[in-house]
Amino acid sequence: MDKLTCKICNTSFIKLYYNSKYCSKKCSEIAKKNSIKKYHQSEEVRKRKNEYYKKWIRTKKGKEYTKKRSYLVINDPEKYKKLSENNKRWLKKLNTRNFRDKNGNLLTNYQVKKLQSSKNYKIKKK
Repeated sequence: MDKLTCKICNTSFIKLYYNSKYCSKKCSEIAKKNSIKKYHQSEEVRKRKNEYYKKWIRTKKGKEYTKKRSYLVINDPEKYKKLSENNKRWLKKLNTRNFRDKNGNLLTNYQVKKLQSSKNYKIKKK
């Protein structure tokens, strides 16, 4: 029989079966877990999950779940406080440069980039 090295624990072993790749059942289980983990981190799976979630959120169960979840957050003062703090942080990230348009409204970073790329527009900083 052939001598191989186990890819998980790097020990040499003799094949017991013609298709054995790992030295023990434990190593083969670890290899299975690693391959599943690698698959779930792939871009293909992320896209599929995202599409599924978008479809699910439009269903009756999805709408009920989001209502229930938002209701629980709003009625729990600690969770609501945490939610409002996260929203404040998010809003600060949106406009880090404090640029305003002609009417005095704050612009997001994306809008600022877009305006800077056009040559005929001047931005006022306050």
